[in-house]
Amino acid sequence: MEDVAKNGQQDSSLGAAYLIIGATVPEEIVDAAQQAIRELGAETPRTYRLGEAIRPAEGDLLFLLLDDEEFRKHILDLASTSVRIVVLPFQDNPRQQKDFLIPKNLAEAVALADGSTPTTPQRNLTLCNGEVVLGDVTLGEVEWLRSLPIVKWILYFLRHFLELRLHPFHIETAKGRVIETAALIIPIAHERVRSRLRPHFFSADENFCNRVAALIYAPLSLFAIFRLRMYLYRPGKRYTSLPMGVGAVKSQKLTFRSPEGAMPLYQNGRRRYVDEVVVENTPLTASLLLPEEPCVAGGADKESVRIQNIPTDKELIDYYTKRRLPFVPVAPEETFAELFRTLREGARLDAPYLTLLILSVLMATIGLFQNSSPTIIGAMILAPLMAPIISLSMGIMRFDQNLIRRSGITLTVSILLALLTAAFLAWILPFSHQTDQMTMRTHPTLLDLGVALLSGVAAAYGYTNSKVGQSLAGVAIAVALVPPLSVAGIGLGWGDLPIFQGAFLLFLANFAGIILAAGSTFYLLGFTSWRYASSAFVIKFFMMLAIAIPLWLSTETLIKEEKIHRIFDTIRQTRVAGATVTVYLKQIYQANDTLYAEVLILLPPHFDNSALPSIVKMIRKKVGKDVHLVLSYRYLY
Repeated sequence: MEDVAKNGQQDSSLGAAYLIIGATVPEEIVDAAQQAIRELGAETPRTYRLGEAIRPAEGDLLFLLLDDEEFRKHILDLASTSVRIVVLPFQDNPRQQKDFLIPKNLAEAVALADGSTPTTPQRNLTLCNGEVVLGDVTLGEVEWLRSLPIVKWILYFLRHFLELRLHPFHIETAKGRVIETAALIIPIAHERVRSRLRPHFFSADENFCNRVAALIYAPLSLFAIFRLRMYLYRPGKRYTSLPMGVGAVKSQKLTFRSPEGAMPLYQNGRRRYVDEVVVENTPLTASLLLPEEPCVAGGADKESVRIQNIPTDKELIDYYTKRRLPFVPVAPEETFAELFRTLREGARLDAPYLTLLILSVLMATIGLFQNSSPTIIGAMILAPLMAPIISLSMGIMRFDQNLIRRSGITLTVSILLALLTAAFLAWILPFSHQTDQMTMRTHPTLLDLGVALLSGVAAAYGYTNSKVGQSLAGVAIAVALVPPLSVAGIGLGWGDLPIFQGAFLLFLANFAGIILAAGSTFYLLGFTSWRYASSAFVIKFFMMLAIAIPLWLSTETLIKEEKIHRIFDTIRQTRVAGATVTVYLKQIYQANDTLYAEVLILLPPHFDNSALPSIVKMIRKKVGKDVHLVLSYRYLY
């Protein structure tokens, strides 16, 4: 009796049930659906083929077994009365299952009707130009959002990146707000669907159930497209603010037009070109019973416009819509102006600059004679040579003749003044021996060029970012511009051409490395276009090549020294004349283009001195005849 009463109560609460089936639904699915509805406690459902006339009463249940295309065409008619609608799953309606979060199990989907499963009734649907939308509609180049594996996407990018540019859009919200922007892609969908597809771009507390949501993807460079793609591959990560190149608009209705005329529109798997796109949520008399979602009821009268990270300025829109995307983004105008003010100041040849230069050269020269690292480091920090080199690099990158001329004059005067100052000091001081600090700067290698390249990157970045400007002193220490000039000047003062050549080559390596790396950094940060940068890179490449050839010859010597160290490691303990002899390499040095290896040989007590030539022969055989040996013998007790 309890069961009968219970079923009777359920019949009363659930009301009449109708099962509407489409043309492609298998009979076994229809039978399973009827059985699940009966088990729910509703009346035996009246089954209708789509298109047959039905007259449900208010509050009745409509169970729909329609494929996605049938749903799009007929749902507005089916939802024109105050009924409750439950969408049932089968193989031909995957889009409905995804959009409405319909359980794949038929019985679980039917259970949405009796309230045993928490539901969120939806009383609106999204229309695009009057057609019901399942999923989203997309304006622009939809191929860039396809869910390809990353390798295939990169291959697609390499084939088509030269075609990429942004397109201008005129967007109007339901409340009449007008947005002028440029974008690559604009996907639009019902707010529930859009927030679920890209949850990392929306916070939960801003999600309502009754608006249209559009994401505006406007990457400002090819690099930004890669970065955007990485954002889209990490859907689990939420962002407190939208990334650069991404905007979001939510409104009850969004209208899109383009000054270019017809726009590519992707809707329901079809591509067509239209002059206007109107996406809006239309109210339903019926309610769709859907699984519960964490969205806030209402909110249709509210609008959300977040466009601070996409181009809205007319000049920027014109720039990005009339040419293909650059490899790197263009720097903002205010940042660009501030950088050029700084670079022009750095290229000035005035009294404060000359004073600092002379003081730094004097300090470096004295520190070199003292063999004092702290004094030389102080001279590096004091030296102002970095500024005109960075200015010259930017001048070359942009072919700015005024900046090239000013920084070139400043550098020429600086180099001559530094050489003459150091030469004069070396001539008047009563010292004529070469210290270790001097020797260190007369044999440059490709490693020194590598340091200069890294320093150039750091210096250029420091000039464009005030937050890291305080690190420029460390850059000056790393690249060491004045000490090599001072050593070259000392070589002139002594009349020692090899010293001058080696030290000046080190300065040129630092100079060329900074010029190339700083220019590349300015390009990557968007301060010059590829049209200028490509020619500048050719000039700088040949400059680097001219420096790299002699540096490679010095690097070969460094490599040879490393091989000698490894050889001596293998013969550290060796047997000679029945005794164990320790061979220790103290140092390797170069003089007059000749390598010398200073070796200490530790002999056991009572060693037979007649065997000493055997030790020399063994070492000579290992290191070769190109290395001169300086041997010293000690007895180890």
